[in-house]
Amino acid sequence: LPLPAWALAVGCRMLLLSLRGRYPSASEALRVREAVAWLETVVMQHSLTIVMTHASVRSQIAKALLASGWQAEVGSRTTRHWSAWLMSRRITMQ
Repeated sequence: LPLPAWALAVGCRMLLLSLRGRYPSASEALRVREAVAWLETVVMQHSLTIVMTHASVRSQIAKALLASGWQAEVGSRTTRHWSAWLMSRRITMQ
């Protein structure tokens, strides 16, 4: 499929599953929680961390990070190809 057709197919699937209350699936939600937990450990060791994801996964990870105290850079976050979302979190030393 051409890229725009693929994007439309994926977007329609996500919309239909969301309307049915089945997006993300239980297994996808578990993978997102595991990714966020892994990311939390990585950022404790490295001040700058770059994560590459698919757009749909990125939005789920970002939602979980925001819920756990992260902050998103002000401005629009797009899901366009090769887009980047900047997020930060203040780490307190104990």
